[in-house]
Amino acid sequence: MMHYLKLLLEPVALLFFLWAWVTWRLWVRRHRPWKLSLAGVLAFWLVASPIGANALAWLLERNYREALVCEGFSANDPVVVLGGGKKGSSSSPEQVSALMEASLVRTFAAYELWQQLDQAPVILVSGGGAGGVSEALLMAHVLTQSGVPAEKLVLEQSSRSTSENAALSAPVLEQLGAERFYLVTSALHMPRARLAFDTIGLPVCPWPVDQQAFMPDAGGLWLPSLRPLQKSTAALHEIKGLLWYSLSGGGQ
Repeated sequence: MMHYLKLLLEPVALLFFLWAWVTWRLWVRRHRPWKLSLAGVLAFWLVASPIGANALAWLLERNYREALVCEGFSANDPVVVLGGGKKGSSSSPEQVSALMEASLVRTFAAYELWQQLDQAPVILVSGGGAGGVSEALLMAHVLTQSGVPAEKLVLEQSSRSTSENAALSAPVLEQLGAERFYLVTSALHMPRARLAFDTIGLPVCPWPVDQQAFMPDAGGLWLPSLRPLQKSTAALHEIKGLLWYSLSGGGQ
């Protein structure tokens, strides 16, 4: 009971109820903007409610709910893992707390995949980031501390977007003599990453992690709150990127 009471008193929920009340008052007084206000209330509810946010996430993740079985791939094929962002500027590779949660989840997933592949493949870590030590260097530190030998790591430290991840990883993969590769990134991000990396022209085995779409408990299914709003924001960012990449040929 207390859990649902907290949800009702969250700022996002209170804003929704206030907006809905204002819309109702406009309708009662027959003010012309009430239809526009109602459309805004419904749109806000869609992106801020668990049922709406998870529906948006599912649209992106529906083909990447789990790792795929890729025929023709072997333990010798390189693993490409994409950075998921960092916070502020870091002055040392040891400051791994600067990595965003998405970067850490992807890094540990790449490590687990490397172990499943008998610790054989090279791991290409792709991620730049503004200011200080690159995402790739921070992620590489996590990997070496986890037991990956430094000679198994190749870093791409200049990219600042998914399309740059692909464009700048391509020559590195060519130098490695790669004929195919595993791609590790968040499930929500995988559709856009696939569009970008398909421009390289090599077979890709998607390795999606950190799935976000799930069915919340029935009691809080309809209540707007901050976490669903954040999830919808991330999903809409990916949808916008997908549209742009589709129109521009992988964002190149």
